[in-house]
Amino acid sequence: MDISFELPYSVVVNFDTLWRDGIGFWRVWILTLGRRHGLFKHLDRPPARSAVRVWRDAARALELLVVRKGRLQPAPGVQSLLLNPRHPDYLAGHLMFGALRSLDYEAMGALFGRGRTLSARTRPRRNESIEEATHWDHVMFLRRLPREVRARLRRGCDVLELGCGRGRWLDLMRREFPRSRFRGVDPDPDTGAEPGDAETAGTTAGADVVYMGEVLLLTHRKKTLANCARVLRPGGHLLVLEGFLPERVTTGTWEAALFAMQLDETLQGVSFMKRSELRLPKEFDPPTFTRLGGCVALAVARRRGTAR
Repeated sequence: MDISFELPYSVVVNFDTLWRDGIGFWRVWILTLGRRHGLFKHLDRPPARSAVRVWRDAARALELLVVRKGRLQPAPGVQSLLLNPRHPDYLAGHLMFGALRSLDYEAMGALFGRGRTLSARTRPRRNESIEEATHWDHVMFLRRLPREVRARLRRGCDVLELGCGRGRWLDLMRREFPRSRFRGVDPDPDTGAEPGDAETAGTTAGADVVYMGEVLLLTHRKKTLANCARVLRPGGHLLVLEGFLPERVTTGTWEAALFAMQLDETLQGVSFMKRSELRLPKEFDPPTFTRLGGCVALAVARRRGTAR
């Protein structure tokens, strides 16, 4: 345990705070069920099943739904925060990630008692939960993409995504930059992607841009970054999007959530990185970091040499 510093007593644990947090737990579950099963749609129709009515009652009690002028509709703020993944304030993906993972409670005893971890590729709901958490990342990526990289993509270049999952980022980028050529690989056969590991995939000097979104922490970091240097052409760009841990424990709103999510990563035998831990091979210039929101940042590094 790190006791080299003390945190300020900014939160008093009492009945009110515990009750608020408990209600928040149920609100996240009602939200997750509603989004996962399309229950926020067709609120103007009578419920088709009694279970839908029970869900609507719970959503009203937890202030996710309200009745206005005799019509059931999302409560104020719900649309931007929880239903619209393109809104800058969208939060539902991160909430649903935790609910869908459920921290695999059955496995936690073995983790704490014997240090036994799980394989990321065997966990249930893994791809669904990842997509929920990263959709917002993709939206903010496009908004904050550095000008030099954006210009290159508009002109047309070769892009490789390592750990592409089901290809959501690739679909978005193909629509946004039709002159560029995109390819993605992923080691998980359930994604349906071209098979390939981040540590080895790609043609030598075959890409102008390499992108990894919430992937580097799941790989052998040194081997993966060395592979990126091999794949990139001189003057190419490495883009690494990650949730970066603060350099030390803090009670900040977003930072506290990331420290809690760290338990889920620990269960897989991996860990979130700190910015200081992103150590690139000698072929790269030092990375620059663009904050996308919360603790999520985009690290951009240029491979040394003259672009073609």
